Amino acid sequence: VDAVTNDNYTALHIAVESAKPAVVETLLGYGAEVHVRGGKLRETPLHIAARVLDGDRCALMLLKSGAGPNLTTDDGQTPVHVAASHGNLATLLLLLDDGGDPMFKSKNGETPLHLACRGCRADVVRQLIEFVRDTKGPEVATAYVNSLTNDGASALHYAAQIEPSEVIVPGDDRAVVRALLDSNADVSLQTKQAQETAFHHCALAGNNEVLEEMISRMSATDVQKALNRQNAVGWTPLLIASNRGHMELVTTLLANHGRVDVFDLEGRSALHLAAEHGYLQVCDALLANKAFINSKSRVGRTALHLAAMNGYTHLVRFLIQDHGAAIDVLTLRKQTPLHLAAGAGQLEVCKLLLELGANIDATDDQGQKPIHAAAMNNFAEVVQLFLQKHPSLVMACTKDGNTCAHIAAMQGSVRVIEELMKFDRQGVINARNKLTDATPLQLAAEGGHAEVVKVLEVMRSSQSLKIVSKKLGVTALHVAAYFGQADTVRELLTHIPGTVKSDPPTGGSLVGELGAESGMTPLHLAAYSGNENVVRLLLNSAGVQVDAATTENGWNPLHLACFGGHITVVGLLLSRSAELLHSSDRYGKTGLHIAATHGHYQMVEVLLGQGAEINATDKNGWTPLHCAARAGHLDVVRLLVESGASPKSETNLGCAPIWFAASEGHNDVLKYLMEKEHDTYALMDDRRFVYNMMVCSKSHNNKPIEEFVLVSPAPVDTAAKLSNIYMKLSEKEKERAKDLIAAGKQCESMATELLALAAGADSAGRILTSMDRRNVEFLDVLIENEQKEVIAHTVVQRYLQELWQGSLNWNAFRTILLFIAFIICPPVWVVFALPLGHKYNHVPIIKFMSYLTSHIYLMVFLLLVGITPIYPVVVRVNLIPYWYEWCLLVMLSGLLLFELTNPSDKSGLGWIKLAVLLFGIFGVAFHLMGFVIVEKQYWPTLLYLRNQLFALSFLLACVQILDFLSFHHLFGPWAIIIGNLMKDLARFLAVLAIFVFGFSMHFVALNQAFKNYKSPQEARAEERKQRKPFDDDMLANVTEWMMETPPTAPPRRYGRYKKKNECCDDNDRDNLDHVSASQRNE
Repeated sequence: VDAVTNDNYTALHIAVESAKPAVVETLLGYGAEVHVRGGKLRETPLHIAARVLDGDRCALMLLKSGAGPNLTTDDGQTPVHVAASHGNLATLLLLLDDGGDPMFKSKNGETPLHLACRGCRADVVRQLIEFVRDTKGPEVATAYVNSLTNDGASALHYAAQIEPSEVIVPGDDRAVVRALLDSNADVSLQTKQAQETAFHHCALAGNNEVLEEMISRMSATDVQKALNRQNAVGWTPLLIASNRGHMELVTTLLANHGRVDVFDLEGRSALHLAAEHGYLQVCDALLANKAFINSKSRVGRTALHLAAMNGYTHLVRFLIQDHGAAIDVLTLRKQTPLHLAAGAGQLEVCKLLLELGANIDATDDQGQKPIHAAAMNNFAEVVQLFLQKHPSLVMACTKDGNTCAHIAAMQGSVRVIEELMKFDRQGVINARNKLTDATPLQLAAEGGHAEVVKVLEVMRSSQSLKIVSKKLGVTALHVAAYFGQADTVRELLTHIPGTVKSDPPTGGSLVGELGAESGMTPLHLAAYSGNENVVRLLLNSAGVQVDAATTENGWNPLHLACFGGHITVVGLLLSRSAELLHSSDRYGKTGLHIAATHGHYQMVEVLLGQGAEINATDKNGWTPLHCAARAGHLDVVRLLVESGASPKSETNLGCAPIWFAASEGHNDVLKYLMEKEHDTYALMDDRRFVYNMMVCSKSHNNKPIEEFVLVSPAPVDTAAKLSNIYMKLSEKEKERAKDLIAAGKQCESMATELLALAAGADSAGRILTSMDRRNVEFLDVLIENEQKEVIAHTVVQRYLQELWQGSLNWNAFRTILLFIAFIICPPVWVVFALPLGHKYNHVPIIKFMSYLTSHIYLMVFLLLVGITPIYPVVVRVNLIPYWYEWCLLVMLSGLLLFELTNPSDKSGLGWIKLAVLLFGIFGVAFHLMGFVIVEKQYWPTLLYLRNQLFALSFLLACVQILDFLSFHHLFGPWAIIIGNLMKDLARFLAVLAIFVFGFSMHFVALNQAFKNYKSPQEARAEERKQRKPFDDDMLANVTEWMMETPPTAPPRRYGRYKKKNECCDDNDRDNLDHVSASQRNE
């Protein structure tokens, strides 16, 4: 029973479609499935019953057998939709009574009411509305009438689309609209995209009955608003009706105040649209309602332009003679109606316009006359008409320098050429473009118009065919060969030899990529364009040389074929001469260089297969791999490398292919070449490559930098050094400083992570003590490159702590106690510092404390000798050193010996240690000079200078304490911090000096002496009053001091002299022996 056809129809489907109730009853009695689907839309038997005539009996049996009235087809329609669409009222009533939903929407949002309106089913429309009103109320019925589809169309939109020819029963269309309006249908609803109301749809359909019905239900004000409402493109119902030529509708709209001065988005009015389609009666009605005859669209066209362009002669005459339209009115491009008529080939309109006085010499903004427009579009009859009126137009030129002959030659118009030659044969043949110096023959050859070439050749001698264009520098044969016109080339070769060469162009070049190249044969241009047939013709031509080189760049045809990657042409050329494969141009580039530059993968493959030298270099040392890398052709780069090209090859400037990939920002090529052999450290030494890699990484989330580090031989070493390079570059490249700093931090972060990973797989000590290619320990590399984050990592600090402690397992208290013992008890220091077999002198922390202790002792002796000496300079009777001076001499000697045997690092604060030693040696030298100089009176001066040198040495020794803090095996990052601190301190002192100087000058100004003005008598009286006690006291003090104090006596703060009236001891007398008798007498 349920067997199906090829269209999936069962017997029940077919019986229902044939309206056989008895068969349907029988099939249902045998259990036929009522919900089975068939056909393209997968409809049920009930859908078929709803659409066939007299299907109500079958529908009733199906409904009683359980068929669902709301089942949908693939497009979402229920049987109610189908019955409403086909106007089967009886079936529709059965479906509604059985629970069919009249408000159900299909996939495109249509209800059964929409379909009934579109089918002009007045009785169905009334029944649906009444059913909804009776079952759900008036408000729901109103909402039902105004229900919208997915496109925003209501049932009234669908009713307005009914064309008069679709109305079966007269008046049904008006009845449908009336039923909708009686249920409060909204005439102002607009569709979503087109924004059209029911009036727009009505104007499109041309149904005046529907329009009048809708107007009759509205007030005059609402009618005027509705009729002048514009859709999405600016059209009102009047514009739509005028465009369709619905005269009756136009009359109704104009009678109801439809405006004639409304313009669409293109600036067209109803008059423009009617004239464009030749509706004379509509134009007459519009003009009778005061439409402006010369109104222009956005491009400046009037109704006359449109009528003339479309060939409506009667309308053109009507507009000009009856309504006075301007005959030579201009568009924005300065085209007259005659231009448009000529360009469209409207011969009769052109005759009429010329008869009515149109200007035959009018020119547009391109300098084209109407005859040029006709020649452009191959309208020979129009051209003939113009030449009969004005023969001199044959040589008229446009702004581009083209005559009608040039235009016709470019378009391949033989008939126009023949018409032109009837009026001026030699002028047509020898005409030259004023700008490019091209002839019609050259332009015809360029376009491959063989018929035009033949016509022009017949009229020319073979010598004239060889004429070279002065501006392009080529003949007609060159042009035809370049554009691949085989037939034209064959014809021209009978007059022009294939060996003819081009001249240097004085204007533009025929081929922009080749520039001002000269000396090209037709074979060069054919090979460049890849025209296989033309190349064969030229190769078989007498005297053609396949290795002929151009004048400027020395290109042969193979080079130019490689420009475009024309494999077949290259095969033809190599079959004539295999030597072309290794030929080079003026700059030393072979065909493989050119093909690689332009990224022609198959061409490169063919050339390599033919034996091209893969590592051939041009005059600048570039290989094909350099060219491909710079151009960014990854597939070509991969092919060359896999075929044996060296990725380490360098140009004359020392640039590898990877350098060019980075400089041009080709990330994919850069990534590929990083995976191949390259010199990582040489690339890092090239600051341009490092900078370019940063720029490339900026737009690729730092991936190129990460790849570069990870593929290097020593990633952690590379990351550390690269970080420092970027940080230093940021100080020079201020414009990209932010990006360079970010790249440097990225590298430092990578170095930290890589070191942690490496330490997990191997010993941290082994990594930190490993040597780079300069034989520098990696730990020193980190310090040198200021990798603070790396050194501060737990792995590094743990290793440094172990290295620092050595074999000792002492706590901090015990270590500090030992250091205090070094300071207080020098023998302890000596025992631990000397190699006495206990091996403590090899422990780093013991060595550090020993160095620090010796430095402290040095500072103490410098203090005792040069700053606060036990025995002052003025009391010395000889230059034999005291015990503390001997100690200082021993300390300085030991430092000198240490520096000579173990030179220290002078970077950072290391130079201070040497400066301390040098100033100390100079101080000792000044002391020794006293033994040479006999006069004792200079000893104090020498010793004073010696003490100043020792004091300066002491100052530097204080600064050197910072160098101990920067001792990198424990305080690695401190070396950087302290170095930067010293720079900041110097800057601060400079700023402070400026302020101190300014404040000092201000205080000088504040302390200037001044006094108030007094009379001479007052001044003398005050002077006597102030002078006497001052002079008496001062005179007494000075006299006492001169009688009792030796002039060479030291200041009393030394405490070596007694107060007045106290006796001197023996030592004091000894110390005063050096005072001469004459001095004592004084």
